[in-house]
Amino acid sequence: MRSIHARWSLAVAVVLAAGCAGQTALAPIQSGTPPAAGLLHGRLAAPSGAQAVPYALQALYTSPHLLGAAFLDATSASCVTKTSPILAYNSQDDTYLAVWNQNDGSGGDRVRARIKDSQGQTQVPDFTIAAIGDVKTNGKAVYLPWLNQFAVAYQHNTSNDAFGTDIYVQRISDSGALIGAAIPVSTAREMQRYPDLAVDPINHRLEVVWQDRRSGDYDIYGRLLGFNGNQTVFLTNELLLGNSPPDPDHGYRTADQTAPTIAFGTQQQTYVVVWEDARSADNDAIDAGEDLYATTLGATGMPVTSNFVVSNLAGDQKDPSIAYLAASDKFLVAFTSANNGDTDTDLLAAGLDGDGTVLGWGVLDDNLGNQHRPNVAANDASLTWLVGFLEDFNNQEAEGDSRVLGRHVGWAFQLGDVFNVSPLQPDFLDSIGIAANTDDQEFLMDYTQPTNPETECTAPDAVVPDLPNASCTTFYFGVNVYGQRVDRGY
Repeated sequence: MRSIHARWSLAVAVVLAAGCAGQTALAPIQSGTPPAAGLLHGRLAAPSGAQAVPYALQALYTSPHLLGAAFLDATSASCVTKTSPILAYNSQDDTYLAVWNQNDGSGGDRVRARIKDSQGQTQVPDFTIAAIGDVKTNGKAVYLPWLNQFAVAYQHNTSNDAFGTDIYVQRISDSGALIGAAIPVSTAREMQRYPDLAVDPINHRLEVVWQDRRSGDYDIYGRLLGFNGNQTVFLTNELLLGNSPPDPDHGYRTADQTAPTIAFGTQQQTYVVVWEDARSADNDAIDAGEDLYATTLGATGMPVTSNFVVSNLAGDQKDPSIAYLAASDKFLVAFTSANNGDTDTDLLAAGLDGDGTVLGWGVLDDNLGNQHRPNVAANDASLTWLVGFLEDFNNQEAEGDSRVLGRHVGWAFQLGDVFNVSPLQPDFLDSIGIAANTDDQEFLMDYTQPTNPETECTAPDAVVPDLPNASCTTFYFGVNVYGQRVDRGY
């Protein structure tokens, strides 16, 4: 395996929640008091030399984790799909904004949302953030505490350019009303895709990042937004944050930088941006062998560091998700890794200090099958992160089946047990929404599930009269969004 900045190890432990039945729950810790370093099993170890080596663990069960049963969050009619759920928590009203992509079978996607109460139940019914007309997808949401509003970033596939995709931000009131028109953060040539955003609650700013192909290959760009009443203002131009030098072995192309994720650290007023990076590709495919790179920005949105490595283990490192815990002034980055040389992927995590310094990495789950697509939230009231992720199987257990799993990580990178969030289900899981409820010291997770995996839309086939009931070329499944409340981890 290749080196990273520092080779420290998070402990390895895989304990399914089903094994927790009948175990004695740990006594709760007084609110506001950080858990002891040994409360959750495993923690950041001392440097271990040339490799990150797991150390022995004692079996330690935590609380049951799931708070009540999963509930149907967004019902879909036949041939309507609701995917890519995202959540943001309003600490003033103790509510959530739930966002998802919706396709009604009419050829266009739109961004839809609803307001939910602290139990995850509907408070404001479904409303549209970005309507059908052009395809609008991949929304990401945050809460702006000084305004008691939400902000949602999404990509807009413009109708006047078949290859053009722009980035917009829409502000939303705590009651679900759209505030003004959507703000065009980037309308540059070619494709701007997969936005993410982070809030600076101290200076009342919002940093938006995305992957951008204006130069021929994907780079990472960012832009800082400020607020003047109901007016949103640009505090910087569109800034190039992540790119790589031309590669002479590939016609002097620059490798792709994609899938950015961002969080803001309040103690040092620093943004950390992490992304997938193909600059160290090991073979002739320019986008093979992705690593994770990062940069840091100051409160003004200007880069403070050059691009640096978060993980360059063997194989692809993908799907990064970052969250900041103010109590420990640390960032946690969860990601998918193919570093073990097997045919499946594992879930790893890297710990970063408040200034972005990489402290080390470790394994969150290396069970059979593929662990991937993590999403991380930090709860400053319970002093824990929660990592939600997907697991699917390649003939080891049930071909094509998937489930949602979770794992808590403590303030000192202690590891809780791995637990089931959803049962095994047909393989239509695409991503997980997750938010931390600081009022109640818990988390909420949203995930997708097919309404009927055996039902497909069909239509008569006029081209082949002998097959009047042939399937349509394009067909849709009904897909619902389910919600699940999760405890603080101890």
